[in-house]
Amino acid sequence: IDRFLYERYNDLEILASDTSIVDPNVDASAKTLQLKEFLLNLGIYENFYIADVDGNIVASTDRNNEYPNIKTTEWFVNTEKIFLNATDVEISPFSKQPTIIFSQIIFDENKERSGMIIAELLWPVVVELLEDADPRTEVVLINKDNLQIGTNNHGTFLEKDWTFLVEKQFQDKEFFTATATSEGYLVYKGNQWKVFVRVPVDIAFAPLN
Repeated sequence: IDRFLYERYNDLEILASDTSIVDPNVDASAKTLQLKEFLLNLGIYENFYIADVDGNIVASTDRNNEYPNIKTTEWFVNTEKIFLNATDVEISPFSKQPTIIFSQIIFDENKERSGMIIAELLWPVVVELLEDADPRTEVVLINKDNLQIGTNNHGTFLEKDWTFLVEKQFQDKEFFTATATSEGYLVYKGNQWKVFVRVPVDIAFAPLN
């Protein structure tokens, strides 16, 4: 999961260096067409947005024509400080869906800040990574607040608190259990998520043949 999220930085770097995105002389409609092409080719994003330095959306793949000003959002402020940012999973101010918002500063040909490129990741794409396990194996992804953000069996989002459930619900003599904590991948620092995996003993001890 960490490696997959790290790779999304590469997507934004490509977008932020695209001539039609960087050039201030290219109008909004042309920028929107380029964003739509990226959206279609990559297939893992909800929408792309371009904001000006004041936090106003000037181009987007979103069909909505009214956007909130994002200048005061935590991730906009962070991106202005460190140039490249990824949030924890949160409800998007645009689509109102669970997402990770990736954002990167856009520099023009004079190396001046001209805006910001913003991407909403399709959250089901992350959840699909949990579904590679055997259907009889339970996999749960929780955030740093111990709230469930994904499972391999289509569980609820941000509604189930695992603070006390891990030992009570997950520990069972009929299962082997394992836990892994996100430590990030290269420049992606991770979000301190945890993955819990519970495997039935009969699967673990099934004959090798």
